[in-house]
Amino acid sequence: MVGRAAKPVLMPRASCAAGTSIRGASHARDALPNQDALALWQANESGCIVAAVADGHGGARHFRSAVGSRFAVDAAVNAMRRVAADWEAADVEKQSQIASSELPQTIVADWTEQVRRHLETNPITDAEWQALAAAAGDDARAQVESYTNLAYGATLIAALVTSGQILLLQVGDGDALLVAPDGKAWHPIPKDDRLTGEFTTSICRENAAADFRHAIARIETSVSLLMLATDGYANSFRTDADFLQVGTDVLQMVRNYGVTQVEKQLPQILEHASANGSGDDITMAVVYLRESDRFVGAGKSTARSTMRVSEVRAELASLKHQLQQYKKVVLVVALIAVATLAWTFRGEILALTKPVPAHGEPTKPVTVNPGTVVDGGAATPPAAKASIIARRAAQTVKISAKITFNGMPDAECTAEETLSAPGFINLGKASQPLTMPSSETQPIELEGISIAAPKDAKQRKALQGADAKATLEVTCDGKALAHATTRIGA
Repeated sequence: MVGRAAKPVLMPRASCAAGTSIRGASHARDALPNQDALALWQANESGCIVAAVADGHGGARHFRSAVGSRFAVDAAVNAMRRVAADWEAADVEKQSQIASSELPQTIVADWTEQVRRHLETNPITDAEWQALAAAAGDDARAQVESYTNLAYGATLIAALVTSGQILLLQVGDGDALLVAPDGKAWHPIPKDDRLTGEFTTSICRENAAADFRHAIARIETSVSLLMLATDGYANSFRTDADFLQVGTDVLQMVRNYGVTQVEKQLPQILEHASANGSGDDITMAVVYLRESDRFVGAGKSTARSTMRVSEVRAELASLKHQLQQYKKVVLVVALIAVATLAWTFRGEILALTKPVPAHGEPTKPVTVNPGTVVDGGAATPPAAKASIIARRAAQTVKISAKITFNGMPDAECTAEETLSAPGFINLGKASQPLTMPSSETQPIELEGISIAAPKDAKQRKALQGADAKATLEVTCDGKALAHATTRIGA
């Protein structure tokens, strides 16, 4: 009978198997089911073991992949059980035929039949069709409608372990590891170069039997442990070398504590790896093979330090990955900040890049137009205008206008402005609070200086021939920019 497990399963034999399947951290966060599956079987008489793990595809088109992965492990265990009794008796040529052709075809046919029966009793609902179209578009719905097996897509890794050999089959991604007595781990199944982050072969593909890869290993004294895992586990590690070390660590744990204790630790180890690594579902099966006493006793002195080595390695790999992601985020934030500052102060930046006259150079001559004294009333005021360029911010421009009679001050008007930013400055009216608009096209006259003539006739007569003058001064940071004086007629 085929056994499935969402919790660890232990087969108490000299060669024994255990496994577990956990829902990934991202699936738990998004309220998605565990799409992986696990099946283990062991013959009572011969001790042969069959282990299988499957990973249901996560794409929108594969909305029943959690069911499809269970069908995959069931089909693999059923097919391998049937050949287990005669496997070792077969010659090399027959074994190759079974592994490369007969078993893949049998597994795919069994899986396809299970899918057909499931669809008969559980037709795809309107809600499922609508969700598919909303997530992936009408083209995806048309694909599934024409080939409904796509909805159940999954990868598969399966192993048949006899007294002297291990037969491994695989379609799609995931990992099978063998570990030697000295702790060296390796991938025995040939690599499929078609497998990338965007593509994997699958049991749901047409002619899927042709996509199966296989490997046959002789146990003798060269293999102590077999490990099968869906790709969520290896993807939690930064490098393949880090993942291979897991096989070494698990063998040491089994030797030190036994399969029962490892069985209890697996869920915690895999959940930690998913939470700090791939976020994906992870399913793992372990088959521990017979070893001589010299291997079983090795490493007892380091038992306390190796129990959680795999968990620590997964965390370190995750931290390295997170550090790289943080560096990228910091760089992007810095670039956005620089761009924002540049846009905010674009006017000032452009002003700094414009060529400007040297400090203290007026752009136009400063002129003062004389006014006339009106008998008994106000005099026509002198008018003046000037434009300068401030070369930098914080420069102070000061304007002073004075009226004198016979060398004695009669009226004075002064205003000044500290510039908040460099730019073209036009001088405003001196008789009012001084403003400095940034317009470059309309210089404003400096005016508003008034002269009042005495009303008394004797005083007016005294003004005849008086020396009346109007003076305009412009300074910038204390440096004179312009000075002009004109005589005012009586």
